[in-house]
Amino acid sequence: MDIEKRLYEFNFDKPILDFYKGYFDICYVVLHPFYRKVFADNYNELGNFRLTYPLIERITWSEIIKRTEIADIKKLALAITYDSCNSNYQSLIKNEKEILLSFYESVDIVEPYWVEDRIPEDLIVLFFELLIKLGYTEIKVGDWIEDEYEKIEVIKLTQENKFENAVRFSNRNFILTPDNKYCLKLPYHDLPYTFLLTNEILANEIIAELNYEGFFANSKTEVYWHLDF
Repeated sequence: MDIEKRLYEFNFDKPILDFYKGYFDICYVVLHPFYRKVFADNYNELGNFRLTYPLIERITWSEIIKRTEIADIKKLALAITYDSCNSNYQSLIKNEKEILLSFYESVDIVEPYWVEDRIPEDLIVLFFELLIKLGYTEIKVGDWIEDEYEKIEVIKLTQENKFENAVRFSNRNFILTPDNKYCLKLPYHDLPYTFLLTNEILANEIIAELNYEGFFANSKTEVYWHLDF
């Protein structure tokens, strides 16, 4: 089985590292940022992303937790995805959801992408900048259609097209380097986080350079890690 086909598959019962064993050594769970509301609702900031990108203000989950006193990232993830949770989970985090909604109303903050099945464009730009620095000139991009897994797009990557490509490919299933060493992968639908999968890479140094917020998956971390608390 090739690596692209594995990236099209999903498994919710097996730990992430077990599922990708033999393909990727490390998984860093990248938390999609909150954002300070900078642009008007009717303004298309992605239409000229090169110019609007420097104006983006990311807000970390740790800051939201500190300001709302929600207990941890698992409960915050559940509060964000409340509408997609079953009634059992909703009953457990109803208070956190109310706290979060009240917080949204008191400040101009936009919640993380989760229903859009979308890797945040600004995080993709950071990923592309790292790849360009490392000498990559191409990326492979896979869509969501499983029976067309062989139709992987190979795209030129340059400083000039990094903003355009970040917008163009944010809704794709994964972005992979040709040597299969780095991959940004949406784990599934309606989730406020992305996987950074790496192979034989100094992961701590890479994460520090990317300035992503999140955590390294361990031997027990599954796709729905936030449901275990």
